Amino acid sequence: MYVFAHNAEAGEAATISQSVHGEDLPFVFGAPLGASGPFQNFYSADERMLSEAVMRYFSNFAKTGKPTVDWPDNFNRIDWQKYDVDWQEFSEINQNYLLLGVTPVVVSFMRNLITKDFNL
Repeated sequence: MYVFAHNAEAGEAATISQSVHGEDLPFVFGAPLGASGPFQNFYSADERMLSEAVMRYFSNFAKTGKPTVDWPDNFNRIDWQKYDVDWQEFSEINQNYLLLGVTPVVVSFMRNLITKDFNL
């Protein structure tokens, strides 16, 4: 499982502290990587790397069942290391999620954190 936790720096939701629904779609489909078109100057270098990582996580999951990233030839290995995280399979015991942002991290019990202030 994952929680997308980044708003595009130049987007309408840039000043919101949490990501909005659908904010991950341009990153999943590679909009920041476009060489031309309406998004060419919209995304930062960090956001281009994030898009590359998200696309690799998802495609490797589809190919192998394990969402990992390999070292792309066109990125600096030192810059890419922050995307080399151990995204573990979700289980009821550990409830691990990947918090996807410019620096992704594995967190546990995200649902408890998000819903702690809900009045039910």
